[in-house]
Amino acid sequence: MDTTDTHEEINTIIQNLFESQVYAHYNHLNTRSYAIHKALGNYYEGIAGHIDELGELYMGEQPPSFLLTIPDSIQIPMNFSETMPHKYFDELGDTLDEILENGDFSEVFSDRLRATITFIRTTVYLLSRLK
Repeated sequence: MDTTDTHEEINTIIQNLFESQVYAHYNHLNTRSYAIHKALGNYYEGIAGHIDELGELYMGEQPPSFLLTIPDSIQIPMNFSETMPHKYFDELGDTLDEILENGDFSEVFSDRLRATITFIRTTVYLLSRLK
């Protein structure tokens, strides 16, 4: 994978994570379930640190003139389901797993992306075990 492809993959990761944060916050405010409200609140507050860490780490590995392409708009997916609130996050984890598997990232960046995926999978666990 050449550098241009890697930059595009990083931008895709950052875009997806920003969208997931807005998605979680939006649905956190609109759910009638206290358990979903709490799980999504934990997610949107926690994912900010992961976005920041991944962006700064990647930029630190690049020449000083490199800048990430920060999304100029956020699309909120509208497939939220009170009966299956974990579905979106499960798909996001799968998407990031695929990018990680096919990408050409440093070992440190790959480790941090795995930690982000673990954070997402924890949210899947919390949202899929609601009673």
